[in-house]
Amino acid sequence: GYYNLTPEGKASVDRARAMVKAGQGNQVATFSNNNQGRSLQVETTAANYLSYFDPNGPCDMHRTAGSVGVPAMWIAGTNDQVLNWGADIGRRVTARPKSAYVVLPGATHVSTPSQASGQIVTWLQQV
Repeated sequence: GYYNLTPEGKASVDRARAMVKAGQGNQVATFSNNNQGRSLQVETTAANYLSYFDPNGPCDMHRTAGSVGVPAMWIAGTNDQVLNWGADIGRRVTARPKSAYVVLPGATHVSTPSQASGQIVTWLQQV
């Protein structure tokens, strides 16, 4: 989904793809990243960047969410932007038996893990 999120993201993925194709995959460069609505620049190799942001790669959750072969837990807070774009992904990730989909009122992307720690432990004990 990131590929179509911003023009800068698309340009960075295209540049990383071109660098890898030209045999420069291990070359460090600066690429665009958008995390929770914040635009920032990251320095990494073109191959590493592409492995995470390639829309056809293994880290594109929109494409791979249904292929999780084990029980999974998806947790998001109501103040986490992941609910705007990831609710469908969360449902597909947790479609397997013993999986859990949890929405935490008031939690943010940063606070969700600590606020959900008890639920995580309980879920792990049940799996």
